Amino acid sequence: MSLLERIVRLVPEKENVFISITGGGGKSSLMKSLASRFRAEGKKVLITTSTQIQSYLFYDWGTDKNFTFFEDAIAYEPEGPCTVLYASNLQDNVQKLKAPFEDRVYKMSRKYDVTICEADGSRHLPLKYHTARDPVIYPFSDLTIAVMGAWAFGKEAWEVTYGYDGDNRVDEGFLNNYIKSPDGLLKGKPDYVLVNGLDGGVDPSPFMNLAWPQGTKVLGGSLLEDKLEFEL
Repeated sequence: MSLLERIVRLVPEKENVFISITGGGGKSSLMKSLASRFRAEGKKVLITTSTQIQSYLFYDWGTDKNFTFFEDAIAYEPEGPCTVLYASNLQDNVQKLKAPFEDRVYKMSRKYDVTICEADGSRHLPLKYHTARDPVIYPFSDLTIAVMGAWAFGKEAWEVTYGYDGDNRVDEGFLNNYIKSPDGLLKGKPDYVLVNGLDGGVDPSPFMNLAWPQGTKVLGGSLLEDKLEFEL
């Protein structure tokens, strides 16, 4: 089974399903891949954010329509399979869009079969220590997936971890602390963890052997190669 197929099977079978993506190391790639897959299945897909998201002017989300004003977004009536992005303009950074008001995201999500929400920000880094204000997971979210990038392993932690400036190397000990920390990968209590970036012959065993808290559900693989390496 491919990695994307396995992730799709995690999604609850219900109307107006809402998926939140947290962490770092492949959030945008996962969101785009899921949106493309659901659209191909004939679904109407909404991409949005509860924090910030890359602007469609600088990142190809594969969308059919893009909206930054609620009035335009809510007035649009998708008639068939499509992918639509809705987020608000961020005045001081044209490369990013910001979260609309929560009630507006909810109203928009009721118009689509699947909503995929970027619920975190990591500045393109594979690991992230959170602040008090993130991740932002809405109460109407049905599934949360936390992503981490395997390519952080072996590198200096401050270079590959947003929100961390300690003098450490990313090894098993660092990652065990990362997954145990209340501000680490598992903040927000994700339903699943995705260890992404296990491609090009990267050894999955260091991630399989981490001291994952009891009950943590973990997938390991490569979004680039659409390959599932392990499931815990």
